[in-house]
Amino acid sequence: MNVLVIEATHNIDDARACLQHVAASGHDGLVLLAGETDAMAGIAEAIRTSNTALRAKAASAADLTATLENLDARTPVAFLPRGAAFSQPEWSRVTRLPHSVMAWPIDKPLPEHSCSEPDSTIEGWVMSADLARLVLVGRPLSRWRLSMLGLALEEKAERVHWISSPNVAPALHAPAAAEPKVTRSARVVAIIPHFACERWLAAALTSLTRQTRAPDGIVVIDDASPEPPADICRRFPEVTLLRSTDNVGPYRLTQQVINDTGYDA
Repeated sequence: MNVLVIEATHNIDDARACLQHVAASGHDGLVLLAGETDAMAGIAEAIRTSNTALRAKAASAADLTATLENLDARTPVAFLPRGAAFSQPEWSRVTRLPHSVMAWPIDKPLPEHSCSEPDSTIEGWVMSADLARLVLVGRPLSRWRLSMLGLALEEKAERVHWISSPNVAPALHAPAAAEPKVTRSARVVAIIPHFACERWLAAALTSLTRQTRAPDGIVVIDDASPEPPADICRRFPEVTLLRSTDNVGPYRLTQQVINDTGYDA
């Protein structure tokens, strides 16, 4: 089973259209159309008139809390922010590990160039129910967006597994030659460009060292921070710390490590 929480708009027509979109995708889990207590009547009307076979319910904040408490620990729970268009997440990615969370792009296109940022913030997510109970109970629905859960997830960083979320950038040019496929036997290096980000570095390294298929090498390359993160890196014997003499930006640092090493990926 999976549980989809949709943050309902105040517009009944929009809520109805969202439910119809979810149904058309073939979604077969429980759907909770959630909103404030005073909006429950309108939400229930949207469900009743949506003419879908969804297992859908109107849910207040209290209803959501009760639902989370009754779920099996690895049941995946997804959050669709208000106004976002639904696309099926890969639910099974979250069920593999306890206390796991995956950002949910929800059809957000990746930029055509690697040095540019996506055009909007990704606020949807999929979590295992055990983690959802830890970070969501007592939190108003308006603060369920991924950008607002950062501190709560950081506080539990030793227990949280961040799962990579699949998304595909446009293929602008065909490769010059066929490249061999990357297999589990390939040698893989993980590269972390770093500049004065000590607050997050330990959590990032912990995540990398706990992957189900650990990298063959992990490189932190410091971009001339006031102080390199030597103390943090010493806690991870498998990590190599390099330092740039000049501040040159993450893309040049990453490319330099790729050029100077012989890993497959």
